[in-house]
Amino acid sequence: MKLSHSLTPALICCALAAPVLPGWAQNRSTAHALRLLHEMADAYRQLNTLDLTTRTYAIELPQPSKTTPLPALITSQLQGKATGRELRLKVERPNKLVFAVRNKDDGDASMWVCDGRRLWSYLPNTTIGSAHGNFYTRSHAPANLSELARMKDMPPGSLELMMMEGLDPFARLAAMVQSIRYEGEKTIAGVVTSIVELHSQANGQSVRIAFCIGKTDHLLYRMIVQERQLPAAANPALVGDRFDALVENSSPHANKTPAVPRPVMRITLDNRIRQPQYFGSDTFFFVIPKNAQRYTPINGSHVLTLGSAGIPNSAGHLYNFPFLKHRR
Repeated sequence: MKLSHSLTPALICCALAAPVLPGWAQNRSTAHALRLLHEMADAYRQLNTLDLTTRTYAIELPQPSKTTPLPALITSQLQGKATGRELRLKVERPNKLVFAVRNKDDGDASMWVCDGRRLWSYLPNTTIGSAHGNFYTRSHAPANLSELARMKDMPPGSLELMMMEGLDPFARLAAMVQSIRYEGEKTIAGVVTSIVELHSQANGQSVRIAFCIGKTDHLLYRMIVQERQLPAAANPALVGDRFDALVENSSPHANKTPAVPRPVMRITLDNRIRQPQYFGSDTFFFVIPKNAQRYTPINGSHVLTLGSAGIPNSAGHLYNFPFLKHRR
């Protein structure tokens, strides 16, 4: 799993109630899990302010655990080492925003700031075409967060921001995952949370995601993402008798290698959440950094994105989920 800006990516609106869900979605556990995701999306949509800090931790395990369910690991000490990546998100309706991502090896944070009148974007230490340096842009501010959501060049990585914008990260969830379950409750940093686990398996990868959703405020306090490459399946026609030679000879490309467990990458995202009544007057004030160059994209876009620097937006997620890849 690639870690970078988000975030991601962070997910359910009314559209989930409309489609006919597949067979796995007919049980009570799944229905409750979907309801919890719906309540989370609705809670963020109704927030007036949000002050969020997300820190990420990573650990690589030698092979997948066949006995320990993912929710049981939520409060364990096996979260891994801090990656040094931190996301800061501050939002005040109708249209004020600070979205900043910092890596431990970078001096400056990449950021997008809306002060209510202007929308600024800034990418430090970036190569665009043949130029290398610190670039920023300036444009008119959107009237509200919903209008911000329609700006295709905004970074897609923050789940919380998407939900505050009124977007529906879970609209096609039923078609993207193999299972979704409610897994009980866990206490995270003194907050009782409800656990929802998703499992998706496609393109040779298995991804399990656990959401820790506040039982009272319905906000997201922790996520665990566990990803592994699936081993190539052995030829099912080979059963271990003398006729296996016939099968092997009939298919020179047949896979004769037994399946081998692959390492697991586990990413933990811890959220520190505040809901201030209001922010200070300088919170959303953007100061053009020293030696920064103003960038005017050729395509007429007014927001500096990872794509402007030749980096796919999919590499900009704190968590690289399918439902975070498209903002609209």
